[in-house]
Amino acid sequence: MELELSFEEKSLLCVVAGLLGMIVFSGSLVSGALLLGFLSSFSVLFLFSKLDKGLPRIYDFLLRHSILTDLIMTGAFAVLFGTTVTGLIAAATSGIVCSTFLSITKKSRVNGGCNETN
Repeated sequence: MELELSFEEKSLLCVVAGLLGMIVFSGSLVSGALLLGFLSSFSVLFLFSKLDKGLPRIYDFLLRHSILTDLIMTGAFAVLFGTTVTGLIAAATSGIVCSTFLSITKKSRVNGGCNETN
């Protein structure tokens, strides 16, 4: 039985697999930072997905201005985690995951929901 995954789901799985691979092969300081950034970015992504149904005008604004949204989220993560090496790595990881999510969501909206099976 084969799973049918959309383009968005495949892309997010690739990002997740890459980050988990980095966590496994890096040292404890880096792995802790990557894990912190990974988990915190997914909490933001879950909140962001709720905006689609609850506040669609804000959701559309954030997607239209995805570079601004990405900069604000990465800056907020940097302030939240502090300016230590662990905090900066966690902020960068969160920024990468959120940027990927915004890009995939924006392309999906433009293309009317890209459902590739290959």
